[in-house]
Amino acid sequence: MAFVLVPHLDPTYKGMMPELLQRFTKMQVFQAEDGMKVRPNSEETEKQLLYDLGSRQWGIPELRQLLGDILPKNSQFNEYKIKHDFPKIGRRVMLLNARRIMREDIGTQMIPLAMEDITEGEQGK
Repeated sequence: MAFVLVPHLDPTYKGMMPELLQRFTKMQVFQAEDGMKVRPNSEETEKQLLYDLGSRQWGIPELRQLLGDILPKNSQFNEYKIKHDFPKIGRRVMLLNARRIMREDIGTQMIPLAMEDITEGEQGK
């Protein structure tokens, strides 16, 4: 599982994003460096809205509503289950967590979205 956060900063600005994120996760946090190899298909996801990815398979109305409330209401959600039929992988149960992160010093806000596929653990329930 991996997450990519892309704040829009001046390239000469030394950001603190990796250090801040590491405080809130047990996952290992990496910062992309110039010349770092990018995994295949990244061009399909860069500068795209989540809802437009994968032939718009993430355009789930319930997810749109949840994420749409975070910035204006400064809210968050934790361990929210969404069941959805994805075109290539079929019916999945996803556990979602999201919150607003604000960098007031540079006026940037973003929503890190954590997704975990819990389909196997949900089968038979």
